[in-house]
Amino acid sequence: MNGRAAWWPVALCLVGAVMMVQCSAPPDAPPLATRTEPITNTVALGDVVDTRRHYVLLTDGGDTIATEVVDDGDGWVESVLQLTRRGEVHRVFVSMGANDVPLRWDVHRAWPASHGRTDERWRVLTTRDSLFVVQGALIGVPVSITAMGAPAHATPWHDASVALLELLGRRADTTITAVSMPPADRRRVVRPRRVRDDSIRLLHPDGDWHLTLDSAGRVQRATSPSRRLQVHRVPAPTRSPTVQRTSTPGLMRSPVTLRAPDGVRLEGEFVRPLMAPPRAVVVFVSGSGPQDRDLGVPGFASYRPFGELAEALARQGVASVRMDDRGAGNSGGAAFVATRRDEVRDMHAVLGWLRAREALRDVPIVLIGHSDGAHVALDLAAEDTSVRRLVLLAAPSRAGRELARAQRRAWLDHRADARAESGPPLATMTRREAALAEAALAEAESATERLASLDPWMRDWLEHDPRVDMRVHGADVLLVHGEQDQQVPVAQAEELAALLRTRGTGAVQLQRVPGVNHLLLADSLGDPQGYGRLSSRTLPASVRDSIVHWVIRAGGGG
Repeated sequence: MNGRAAWWPVALCLVGAVMMVQCSAPPDAPPLATRTEPITNTVALGDVVDTRRHYVLLTDGGDTIATEVVDDGDGWVESVLQLTRRGEVHRVFVSMGANDVPLRWDVHRAWPASHGRTDERWRVLTTRDSLFVVQGALIGVPVSITAMGAPAHATPWHDASVALLELLGRRADTTITAVSMPPADRRRVVRPRRVRDDSIRLLHPDGDWHLTLDSAGRVQRATSPSRRLQVHRVPAPTRSPTVQRTSTPGLMRSPVTLRAPDGVRLEGEFVRPLMAPPRAVVVFVSGSGPQDRDLGVPGFASYRPFGELAEALARQGVASVRMDDRGAGNSGGAAFVATRRDEVRDMHAVLGWLRAREALRDVPIVLIGHSDGAHVALDLAAEDTSVRRLVLLAAPSRAGRELARAQRRAWLDHRADARAESGPPLATMTRREAALAEAALAEAESATERLASLDPWMRDWLEHDPRVDMRVHGADVLLVHGEQDQQVPVAQAEELAALLRTRGTGAVQLQRVPGVNHLLLADSLGDPQGYGRLSSRTLPASVRDSIVHWVIRAGGGG
């Protein structure tokens, strides 16, 4: 987007994810032994009736241009739009305030793997007279922050999205500035006009739209005669509700579908051993950033530590639940929207799902949290006394603001190191280069704080300090931390362990793992910018086995 503000190198490294890596995929990890016959036990697909709406966009000749799935709740609307000819997928999540005025929207643009293109993400935040557009995931490398003038009632626009057409239609008889979604920045004045209770006309400079509504005020049909386009609402695709198959012997998989407290749809997987009841049940909690149920992210193929642990635990009689984060996998919502408090509420919903299973009500519960997810797990344990044990993986002991400053400095040192093979990093720069680098760091600091003033998620991440905010709980704790972790130094694990011991917790054990980085992978350097060159993305056996054995003891094992 073109705007009046310059590009700012923010270079934050949010410690729970690895989206800073742009790398080629290594050979896949060795496959597990499989069997082809289905397990005949039947399971429900989840406890949530699917109320999403499905649409198809056609030319007036009947050719399909796009399909769309729309979901909404109190103060938000979500669209998953697939452009059928290009295979491109747009996920858009809009958060709204009073009178359905958008406060922010998040856009995730993805292509099929065969295209070889990296996913793109934008976040747009509104103020009284500006939009702030953040491109990138705010992890590990500089991102761009652009400001552009726009009135407070600006609304996102996409020619193919009925969800955004409907959002404009909710504010009939007002004048709205429609802003095309990134990477474009076209602004058009749109005038929604109510024709009848069941009909709205959107006057748009590029061609009007006519919306036909159902009794609930949702779009049933839309046409744009001048563009020769039409949208139809269609029945949801049918799904088999019962047949469950598995490709891994000795365990059974069941899909989990639930609604978060704010109505966002969350999906995941329940894995249990073929024995009843399980000796314990684990709930996995991911860290910052959009990660799927396996803790995987696009662009970092074969990394699935939660999936590996779930399978290893099931072989030892332990069940587990893994959920896709908001804005990742099959879950709805958007990344970097929910605060830590919202994430705790999401995990309460998962615990509620577990307790609704009669066979699991008396089974010990263990939480495994990675990085920032460790602090979500700590908060959850403080509120739910049924949690028996916690495993904290690569957990920080300091506030995000302090981590971000240290990681920006490390990023700068890495750039300087690349210029010379020896000597102190900044000493390899000329005096002028060093001054420019320091100015860039100061500008990044200012940009970060300005963004935090607009963005509740960023503000919460920067300000949460475990040394101040940690609450008392009675669970036993295992901390596992790689000695090569450059994102969260191992000294923070020692500090966190000491802090836990003074807060009245149960037994606290710290395991420092030599030669392992923040992702709990074998790594001689631990530099986040070298993750893409790692030879293996599989958990070392020492890490996996120590976690599994410790969890087993929570369920009365040896």
